[in-house]
Amino acid sequence: MDRLDWRRWEEYYPGSTGPDNAHLTFDTLESAIVAVKCGQGIALVDAVLTRDELLTQQLVRVHSGSIVTGGRYTLVYPKRVKRSSGFSEFLDWLEQEVAGGGSAV
Repeated sequence: MDRLDWRRWEEYYPGSTGPDNAHLTFDTLESAIVAVKCGQGIALVDAVLTRDELLTQQLVRVHSGSIVTGGRYTLVYPKRVKRSSGFSEFLDWLEQEVAGGGSAV
């Protein structure tokens, strides 16, 4: 809501959004993605979260730049799930992806 990502973008890539940068602000990244898919403009999104949309060209990068926000993701799950079949393998895989930088687009 504070448009910090857009302010950082403007610092890294001055003038790249054009002179008339009117904007909407969304509570969630998902809402912004839906708006973009409906042709309502552009959005700063996480390339990992939108990987499938980028690969299938439902979304298209309009600028090759990127920014580092310092944000992070936290995985939360019920305790009972940790003991479920396959979940520990998933956690091992996730830790390897995070440690190795993953396979982001």
